[in-house]
Amino acid sequence: MVHPAVFAGVIWEINVNTVMTSAGRKLEHPTPDHPVYYYPHVVGYQEVGSIAAGNKIPPDGPLKHQLAEALASQGYLVTQVNGTKLDPPPSLLLVFRWGDINSVIYDDVDDNGARTHQHSERAYQKEMLLVGVQESDLLDDSMKKRDLRESADENRYYVTIAAYDFASFYTQHKTVLYWVSRMSIPKQDMDLEQVTTPLINTGTPFLGRETGEPKLIDLPNGPEGKVELAKPEVKGYIDPASTKPLAPPQH
Repeated sequence: MVHPAVFAGVIWEINVNTVMTSAGRKLEHPTPDHPVYYYPHVVGYQEVGSIAAGNKIPPDGPLKHQLAEALASQGYLVTQVNGTKLDPPPSLLLVFRWGDINSVIYDDVDDNGARTHQHSERAYQKEMLLVGVQESDLLDDSMKKRDLRESADENRYYVTIAAYDFASFYTQHKTVLYWVSRMSIPKQDMDLEQVTTPLINTGTPFLGRETGEPKLIDLPNGPEGKVELAKPEVKGYIDPASTKPLAPPQH
């Protein structure tokens, strides 16, 4: 149970962005009436950068089900295993990851007394990608872009979904990326399990929809400020181990 004091007076700022490739832009977005079927590959929890002591890793089951429900509300339905076949045949391979990025190794103070962050360069690069910083943003000194760059200075929790062409990956061992949707939030003093539902709910309307630039969405008072979504019934969820898929693409 989440202690209410953890969230008292807190405004959560959730970053949501979807990047679409040229191949992805050619696809029609599905709807619940005209769905697209996908095969899920669950990578699950990943920790990038410095190791954070005491991290609580949420169980995969509830997260997989929440993601399936969110996708179903947008017209993405999971295929089912029928003997040795996938029914209906999927057109997409969706790769799911969640976890935390700890780019800040330690804080330092310069000769003028200003506090600066010392980063893990690999984690920092991934964090800029996570929050949607583009190369052009590095030279843009507007307040909006400065705030976006500064958001990469914070250790963050994230959930990501990457969509690939199923046939290309499983028959030709070729990765054709269509889109990546990323949802993240500063860690503050919270556990990942406390934020996954608000992350997924907030990001749902943007799944597979190009955002152009990151959407920064404020949720007053933590989990009570949430995006209400329909709750479609999702019957079952493929266990990826049952069909022994290849190693998932990186994103």
